[in-house]
Amino acid sequence: MSAFSRLVEPFTVADAVEVNPNGQVVTVIAIDNTFRDELVEITAGTEVLWENRGRQKHNMVPVDDPEASSWGVADENDFLPGDTYSNVFTTPGTYPYVCSIHAVKGRGMIGTIVVSEP
Repeated sequence: MSAFSRLVEPFTVADAVEVNPNGQVVTVIAIDNTFRDELVEITAGTEVLWENRGRQKHNMVPVDDPEASSWGVADENDFLPGDTYSNVFTTPGTYPYVCSIHAVKGRGMIGTIVVSEP
């Protein structure tokens, strides 16, 4: 269990088949010490685009994968002000993430992507 796994709800993925990208894009803004919106609900196949519109560098790592080996940005030097990162979520489930630089237990830069079946 990572140090950040206590910040948001546990990671769950439905027993579902992956779906193809659907061409939809939802934007999440990283602005200094928050993600806007913290909770994003999408259908499988949707791309989530994070934009760093703040003045600070950030990272965004899945709660269960602090090295961001499956998705996310582990190195804050890869998500500087003005940078973007995107990921297409193809499997239904709940994907909590955190900026490990600017989050404390249950507050700060935490977010959750909830992916439903199309």
